[in-house]
Amino acid sequence: MGPKEQGRLFGLLEGGRGIVDTAVAFSALGIFVLLGSGTGGFRAAIAFYAVIDIAVGVLLFLLLRTEPATQMGAQVSGLSAQPSEPKKQKAGLGEIWRAAKLPQLWWVSFTVFMVYVVYCGLTYFIPYLTYVYGLPVALVGAYGIINQYGLKILGGPIGGVLADKVFKGASRYIRLAFLCLIPVVAVLLLLPADPSRQIPAMIVTLLFSLIVFTMRGVFWAPMDEVGIPEETSGTAFGIACLVGYAPGMFAFIVYGAILDANPGAGGYHIVFIVLAALALVGAAVSSGLVRAARARRAVVEV
Repeated sequence: MGPKEQGRLFGLLEGGRGIVDTAVAFSALGIFVLLGSGTGGFRAAIAFYAVIDIAVGVLLFLLLRTEPATQMGAQVSGLSAQPSEPKKQKAGLGEIWRAAKLPQLWWVSFTVFMVYVVYCGLTYFIPYLTYVYGLPVALVGAYGIINQYGLKILGGPIGGVLADKVFKGASRYIRLAFLCLIPVVAVLLLLPADPSRQIPAMIVTLLFSLIVFTMRGVFWAPMDEVGIPEETSGTAFGIACLVGYAPGMFAFIVYGAILDANPGAGGYHIVFIVLAALALVGAAVSSGLVRAARARRAVVEV
């Protein structure tokens, strides 16, 4: 896939991850139930996850290893006459510093950061629906499956198509998606806290989650849009992951502290207002990303 298809590439990747997550999670659940839903089943489920990790590691080792014999054959066939490529420098502080000096990398990093800090808030929809709307256990299970698995499978591909085909750039789509989250939160806050409004509340929260999953599916695509040099892309991705996924270390603590300090529906409403405010900040940050992508396109076209 080329540069104009990065959104769909990353979107399909996220959708594929959702399918794998669903298959593995339900398989582990099946093992847990099959063995009695007790300590033995729990241990077996953990062992299942360990076996999956080991198997994937072995497959990667076999599929991604280099083929020195093929390279030697290419040299014998005449490619050896070409000047040899310079040896790649080992990654170190110098390489990290070179990547860190790229301003466009920080626009990507902080955009991912804003998407992820909002994504962490999706966790609180189930307890909110249960506490405020009295969602029954059966609906909680169905909602959880749709919210955590179904939307992840759908969100990535949908985001990829929208980013590439409609908005002609993941950065532009992410900016608009951030803005779309704000009215969704407004509708959620305006819904009466009445058990008779369970279905509308579920629909609104699922819509919020779907938008976030579409963003998460394509939030790495702008790495190509802003022109991160290929020779430093690995280090750049490492820095971007460190910054972008940082909310996982503190977001849940912050949201939980808000709920502890404000028991009841009011605490959840404050969390949702914070999510809307973060979405507004995310729109501002992604606007910088859009400008960086525009500047990159201008240079390429010249």
